Amino acid sequence: MTPILALDVGERRIGMATCGEARFIAAPLGATRRKGLGPDVAAVIKAAQERQAGLILVGLPLLLGGAIGAQAQRTLDFCDALRLALAEAGLPLPVETWDERFSSVEAERLMREAGRRPSRDRARLDATAAAVILQSYLDAHRGEGGSPGASLKDKAMTKLLGIIGYPLGHSVSPAFQQAALDSCGVDARYLAWATPPEELPERMRSLRATEVLGANVTVPHKEAAIPYLDSLSEGAGRVGAVNTIVNRGGRLEGHNTDVAGFMRALREDGAFDPRSKRILLLGAGGAAKAVAFGLADGGVASLTIANRTVERAQELASVLKGRVLVHALPLADGALARDGPWELIVNTTTLGMAGSPGAKETPLPASLIPRGALVYDVVYNPEATPLLRAAARAGARTLGGLPMLVYQGAEAFRLWTGLDAPVGVMLAAARKALGHKQREST
Repeated sequence: MTPILALDVGERRIGMATCGEARFIAAPLGATRRKGLGPDVAAVIKAAQERQAGLILVGLPLLLGGAIGAQAQRTLDFCDALRLALAEAGLPLPVETWDERFSSVEAERLMREAGRRPSRDRARLDATAAAVILQSYLDAHRGEGGSPGASLKDKAMTKLLGIIGYPLGHSVSPAFQQAALDSCGVDARYLAWATPPEELPERMRSLRATEVLGANVTVPHKEAAIPYLDSLSEGAGRVGAVNTIVNRGGRLEGHNTDVAGFMRALREDGAFDPRSKRILLLGAGGAAKAVAFGLADGGVASLTIANRTVERAQELASVLKGRVLVHALPLADGALARDGPWELIVNTTTLGMAGSPGAKETPLPASLIPRGALVYDVVYNPEATPLLRAAARAGARTLGGLPMLVYQGAEAFRLWTGLDAPVGVMLAAARKALGHKQREST
């Protein structure tokens, strides 16, 4: 039997149990969690190598109904850090989670039967809880043919997905993508992988792991992630930005589903046909590129690109020349006042986004917003951004970014799973999660 290393991840230490050839060993790992995840991760990897483990099994403290609470999220963060470290070390060792909801209760019972007091021997309690988790896993896998862990590479394991960006406090993608996975019966977890720019190379390497299906990519990595990919879809190559990555057997494919998501929301939720219309696009980053190409394909009459750094706007405009009448301007009131009026205004900057330095700012004053125009802010948190509030005061129609987010996410879901996405489920989960975030911020 291939040894299985089981862990009970507590607040102060990690309990460990190993199942091997006619052996069942339970012992405290000795690492503490008070100094961050690094020491624990290193200690677990060392223990797995010493015991020649073929699988690391981590107890996940799910709430009733399978809900993810704060402790479960901390455990998932630990699993994420462990998988990343394993990938960096070149160790193809799977990390699987198992429900530990009643492991501590059972561990206390076993210790009392053995004449021990759990409150005085926390290390042994953690180790015993890990043994309970392992025994539950072994019991559940009996009768499947062969011994548990005998051919781990052939066994189904929980897959991983996530969103890469920084910061990610505003993101509702984990909520609606997990709802879609659960609705379709896909055994996968979708996590928030907050990745500062300096950690992007390591994060991209970790996506090649066997258990990872892929990832979404958001600011500031939509363009920066491209050099780490093995191939680009035609759409992603044309736009020069990716928002979706698919792991195909260790090779990373880059896709851009923002174009389809943006145009679907514009037509269906905004009731707007861009053909022969005058458009103002605010921003020139990765999202702006997708929007610009979508609008160019939609046959707009003219496209003005305004950005704080006008050189970036000029660079995007140069790519679109020959496809649409386009010009670039600095994001300044004076320059824009001479360019309007527009029938559609699209904001792709982070101004107005919750948690950003410009959360209370608007990229365009109400005085420049034409009455009756459609103002489309791809920022979705908050739903009523400063720009959309200004637009409403000016008598314009408004459209927030949540539909686009869900539609592009639905296309990403199809790329990862091969299944049609449950868009209604995703929209409901996204709105619920967004409501929770907005209440927490007030």
